[in-house]
Amino acid sequence: MVLAIRLYDVGERDEAVFWFYAAKDRAITLFDVIDGAAAHLGGVQDAIGAFVQLAGPAINGYAFCDIANQQAIRARALAWLPEHPYGVLTMEKLPARPGGRAANLARSIAGIVDGAAKESAYLAD
Repeated sequence: MVLAIRLYDVGERDEAVFWFYAAKDRAITLFDVIDGAAAHLGGVQDAIGAFVQLAGPAINGYAFCDIANQQAIRARALAWLPEHPYGVLTMEKLPARPGGRAANLARSIAGIVDGAAKESAYLAD
């Protein structure tokens, strides 16, 4: 099965790329802060991974056709992430990973930013 982005407006395609990156980053922070196994979120993690594998090639196939635009969208998604913290991360009924929620979130975001910087450097080379 091939997943195709069937949006006709470039702005809509760019928004799809933005939300894909934002959602992927948010999912990373979720599982860096919340203990998915203890919270019985293994199925959620599997579903997110399957979506990324299914949609990622189509979305990135479009995004990487214009590297400058992809990098601008990536930067916008990176800026969005800390400005819109995921409320689930503060829910006490979901067990956190050792190290504290705030510290784990900060480390997670730093890791995401570092990965994006490495990607940017690779693409610039």
